[in-house]
Amino acid sequence: MWAAISGALGGIWGYIVAGVVSAVIASAGVGYTVYEVEQAQYVKLQLNYADAEAKAIKIATGIQHSQDLINQASAVAAAKDDQRLADQRSSIPERIVEHVPVTVACIPVGLVRVLNGYASGHGTADLSIAPGQPDDACAAVSWRSLAADISDDYVSANKDADQLDALIANITQTDTITQKGTPTQ
Repeated sequence: MWAAISGALGGIWGYIVAGVVSAVIASAGVGYTVYEVEQAQYVKLQLNYADAEAKAIKIATGIQHSQDLINQASAVAAAKDDQRLADQRSSIPERIVEHVPVTVACIPVGLVRVLNGYASGHGTADLSIAPGQPDDACAAVSWRSLAADISDDYVSANKDADQLDALIANITQTDTITQKGTPTQ
């Protein structure tokens, strides 16, 4: 090939042209080879990315499923607890009649004011109950009525406490799963 090119162009110029043509052909071959290698690396990178994305979606789906199971269990437990408290609340009147005697001793207005004030969340700032009466006057409330009110307040307070405990447990469980990054089964 060298001889044909140098013979056609004559002398040294033929060798120079043949060298330039060879360099162009060689660099094109090298360029093509580099392109093919880079293309293969790019395809491999895309496959790795797709694989990592699929793994991340699988982990996230598992975590979400685990959190959903915790939330469902919490909801079922809360419903059962609500029913237990409703049953307990419905039996208050019969328990009061059974355990609290009717007596002639009066309940002081001051006690009723304090209990109702704190039950309503106002404390003693709201003294609108029996206005104008002194704290030591007899309230128009029976012992049974007072016991029913206090018992109902305790049931409500226990329900609130149970709900807060369940919420804390739920948040703790879901936070643990989220921090670990792995679902529980």
